[in-house]
Amino acid sequence: MRRPRKKPRTALLVCALVAALPICAEEATVGELEGLVQQWVNLRRQLAAEKRDGSEQRRRLEDEIRLLSEEKAALEAEISETDATASELEQGRVVLLAREETMRRVLDDLLPLVERAEADLRKWRTRVPPSLGEGLRQALDKLPAPDARTGRTSLTRRLQVVVAAYTEIENIQAGVHAVREVLSLPGRKARELDVLYLGLARGFAVGPDDTWAAVGAPGPDGWTWSLRPGLAPQVRTAVTVFNRRSPASFVTLPLKVRDSGPEAGP
Repeated sequence: MRRPRKKPRTALLVCALVAALPICAEEATVGELEGLVQQWVNLRRQLAAEKRDGSEQRRRLEDEIRLLSEEKAALEAEISETDATASELEQGRVVLLAREETMRRVLDDLLPLVERAEADLRKWRTRVPPSLGEGLRQALDKLPAPDARTGRTSLTRRLQVVVAAYTEIENIQAGVHAVREVLSLPGRKARELDVLYLGLARGFAVGPDDTWAAVGAPGPDGWTWSLRPGLAPQVRTAVTVFNRRSPASFVTLPLKVRDSGPEAGP
């Protein structure tokens, strides 16, 4: 039940004073009437002051309510934005978890391939001539041992090593290389010779006096060399042309050598 609003005390006093004026006017003196009038004036002033104070207080309350409403709206907007951010973060977390799972499956599928590639690369230590394989040997030295336990965390690094090693092999395979290399040939002492490698398919060596030559081929246990004295002029010409010590010319060199004696011709 709604309670009735109480009238201001000042208003009640004014009403009482007004009601008493006729009675007081009959018995009161002029001074008393003047006092009553002064009280009436003072009460009117007090009533006006209270009215002004009430208006000011109401205005302050209205301003406070407005500020509280604005603060409430700002907090609600912040809460809504926080909820949206949390939802976005949760969606991002779900996406990242899905990507992590995909990467885990990719790594699981990639691991056997990397292990087979590493096993194949270890065989290349003997297939590449020492004078050509410095970069390859550095890459192969980074391969893990066959019985080493390596986790998935190092798979990326292992893959980089595999790619680097195959790149070195490809560079050797795709080029012609003229080097000086110490070779041990059948029936001859180890000597430093001029050697021309056609990628990793064939090698041609020529003696310092240009009277004999040898042809090399890669094998599972390293390079094997066979004497081919009749190829000495062609090999020497190919070496000098490659090193730009003589004008360019066509040189015929055999890519397939007959299996004959060590002193057989080409």
